[in-house]
Amino acid sequence: MLYKQRLDLIRDQQAAMIKDRKATVCPETWRIDGDRSKGERMLSDIAKLLIRSFNNECDVCVASVKFNNVDSMEKRINKAFEVLNKLGERTQLSLVPEFLNLKLQELYLSHEYAIMKQEEKEEQKEIRQREREKAIRNKEIEEEKAKLEKDERHFENALSAIMCV
Repeated sequence: MLYKQRLDLIRDQQAAMIKDRKATVCPETWRIDGDRSKGERMLSDIAKLLIRSFNNECDVCVASVKFNNVDSMEKRINKAFEVLNKLGERTQLSLVPEFLNLKLQELYLSHEYAIMKQEEKEEQKEIRQREREKAIRNKEIEEEKAKLEKDERHFENALSAIMCV
């Protein structure tokens, strides 16, 4: 439950950055056909595209992270950040590093959860293995006990036969 709460907090921070228009930065104001509002709409649309693309790439990485692949997922997120910021160079629009850091925190938290799940899985596997071994030992004990009882009956019958003669 703690992981879910922490993930929700990180995602809320990301949503707040997007809502407050702090996930991207553009130092210039643009005009299209001399109209500043058209330029601002264009920059807003491009910012939405950058954010959406980055979010999609990060969501895939977070969903795909396992106990053993966090490094490759981190590289993939950083690469997406670099590529998208390079695409935004012409308009001087870029994603902010703080947004990247929140995405990486989300990745690391998902990775920690994946490690915890893997450890639980291995622990359950060990428990099942011990139970199988215990069942095998119990079966061997029961078989040996049955064999001893059979031998005991055989000797008792042989002793009875000898006594009767």
